[in-house]
Amino acid sequence: MASKSVLYVTIVSDSGVPAKSLAERVCKRYDQPESAVTAIAMYLEGLVGGNGSAVVHVALAGADTGTQGTGTIACVQANAAIGDRVDIGALNFYVASAAGLGQFSKGANNTECAVNLAAAINAHPGMKGAWVATALTGTVTLTAVTKGTHANLMNLATSKPTAFTLTQVTNGAKGTLANELRSYRLGQ
Repeated sequence: MASKSVLYVTIVSDSGVPAKSLAERVCKRYDQPESAVTAIAMYLEGLVGGNGSAVVHVALAGADTGTQGTGTIACVQANAAIGDRVDIGALNFYVASAAGLGQFSKGANNTECAVNLAAAINAHPGMKGAWVATALTGTVTLTAVTKGTHANLMNLATSKPTAFTLTQVTNGAKGTLANELRSYRLGQ
């Protein structure tokens, strides 16, 4: 995998608007990245044009040396029944006769069960942008999108351990990022 360069931008607004409101106005929703990036660009253009004031901190960094946390869910299709549950943090995924939000079919074998569970995880809006599930020969691997120790706090649980064998998320590690920091004052 090719290394990536990272550019972090932090804006400290002088507007007096609460941070949460500013984040909602500037960053928009996590599941609409194009809209969020456009809104951030427009906000910065407004600052450059004199509409407001802020300090903009830019951290320049090379490749992140951290690691993404991973956990696994091994599926035993023969032991799974409708209503059995896999919990990923506060989100519940149920074995069901038809797929729906948070639901998946146990399929005809372990591999199908894992593929269906991974699809249900990836389709859930609460997982998008934070976790990715992949399935291979009856096992779902859950991988944090970002690197860092925060992923290790994710708790995996199940209502049926004979159908779903869990390995808790581990290996998330913080790396080194910040190589240089520049600050710019815009506005008054």
